[in-house]
Amino acid sequence: MIDKKLVKAIFKGAFTFIPGVLMVKKLLKPKIRHSSGSAEFCYSFWLSLLVLFNDKKIDFSYAQIGEIGTGGSFGIGICALLTGAEKFYALEIEDNFDINKNILIFNRILGLFEEKSDIKKFNTLNFNISDYSFPDKILSKNNLSKSLVEKIRYSILNPTADDSLIKIVKNWHHCESLNLNFIFSRAVLEHVKCPEKIYRSIYKHLSTDAFSFHDIEFHSHNVTTHPTYHYKINKYLWFFIFGQRSYFLNRWDNSKHLAEIEKNKFHIIVNEFNRIVLNGDISKYNLRGSIFIFKK
Repeated sequence: MIDKKLVKAIFKGAFTFIPGVLMVKKLLKPKIRHSSGSAEFCYSFWLSLLVLFNDKKIDFSYAQIGEIGTGGSFGIGICALLTGAEKFYALEIEDNFDINKNILIFNRILGLFEEKSDIKKFNTLNFNISDYSFPDKILSKNNLSKSLVEKIRYSILNPTADDSLIKIVKNWHHCESLNLNFIFSRAVLEHVKCPEKIYRSIYKHLSTDAFSFHDIEFHSHNVTTHPTYHYKINKYLWFFIFGQRSYFLNRWDNSKHLAEIEKNKFHIIVNEFNRIVLNGDISKYNLRGSIFIFKK
């Protein structure tokens, strides 16, 4: 039986070999993409992360924090700044930020913090936490002072200013170490072309004893109807599916990420899985994704 999703994926990838197609797609693509365009998602992801580390009894600093692949949104970084971070670094391969949309996201996030809204559970996240109410105990010293709020607003509008709390770091692999306390990503490491390069860069930019968190997806992203059959596609056909794109899917599974993390001398604290149950049979499942927490 022909997999219509696979056929579509082949045509979409082959189409990128036509000169000029990728440039047109880039111009038409919205600047803020994926879940990072939702203030509610950014708010819930960040607070879920704080609760997760608390659940695991991991004491970590995020004073200097970096996010790999923001999707054009400062949203999660804004949440970090509102809860104690001193500076947020957007670690990117391109500058793809819509400042006006980020201001709208900031205003909505600020409202969620002022209301102390509960954390919304998103099924797209590959981890669960013990309590989805607002984490008052964790954020007992939460600071929403007018001066901080205005400083963050200024930073969104002026990310290139020397005194900005937000920094966009393009081609971050090649710059000198940023000495960050915490680096994280969400639904990014399954897309990068060379994960080995990413892990080496994480090591370079983390300070000693600093932590890193990554939520990685392993499903096919609709390349195939079955959630994991994209791993079975031969390398020659996959070449056409991937096309000329800078990133798509790298088809690394959990074991490859685990091996590369260990190769870079990180100490793995957490590696937990999110499973897709097939046809209601709990004995039959595939991995939807996993999370890693590791320390330099």
